[in-house]
Amino acid sequence: MDDLPPADASAPESHAAEAALPNAPERVMPISGLAISALVLSFVCGFVSLVGPWKATLIPIGLAALALALISKTGKRGRIPAIFAILISLAFGSCSYMLHTQGREAFAAVPRGMLQTLSDEKLDAAATDEAMLAWAWPAALEADPGLVPSWREAFDALVAELGPWGGTVESGDHVPGFTALVVPPTHGDEIRPRNDDAPPAPGGGIWVKVPFEKGTVWMCTLLGTGREDDRKAVAQFKENAPSPVVGGVRYFRLE
Repeated sequence: MDDLPPADASAPESHAAEAALPNAPERVMPISGLAISALVLSFVCGFVSLVGPWKATLIPIGLAALALALISKTGKRGRIPAIFAILISLAFGSCSYMLHTQGREAFAAVPRGMLQTLSDEKLDAAATDEAMLAWAWPAALEADPGLVPSWREAFDALVAELGPWGGTVESGDHVPGFTALVVPPTHGDEIRPRNDDAPPAPGGGIWVKVPFEKGTVWMCTLLGTGREDDRKAVAQFKENAPSPVVGGVRYFRLE
């Protein structure tokens, strides 16, 4: 018995320490599905807002805010995707809002400026025609020397039928955003000049509602003389000044 080695007094403590060690890895919290959805939608709704309603960017912002609130309670991961979703949506929303606002003003300035000249009582017929030359697309004017007088005559006929122009133009609501100014709306019969030509395709003209004293009509200012010239005509826009982009003017009744 005397020859037995002494017992290791630290053995129980060693076994207890080993027993205390975890046998499985720590649980990794799942990532928030709402945060990922908000990040994906920030791109989808962002691109939609560039051609549609800019308010579409509020959808991912709302989802991301909800995701952050739930993450703080549940401990799930996903703060970074949610924050990025908010930042991306804010960037898209700001850009689309400026695009729609400035685009609407730029396009509407053409028919509004023409109507202001046509309704100016200080100008006689010759002075009106001379002023309207600044709006005429050169190729259209070359093809039809009587183009500008026809604009004045058509407007005078509308005033005789519907009373004075109300002084404003309005964009339609048939499609969202500034694209309503270049996408043809559903309309009634053509008023002046009456012809058998089909209405221009999307992008071929600027469409606005023109209120007169006794009614409202659609006014379409044609860009250039044809589809090939449309892009060239748009490039000639001048801010706050007459732009030589109009190849024709057509009026339609509201449906």
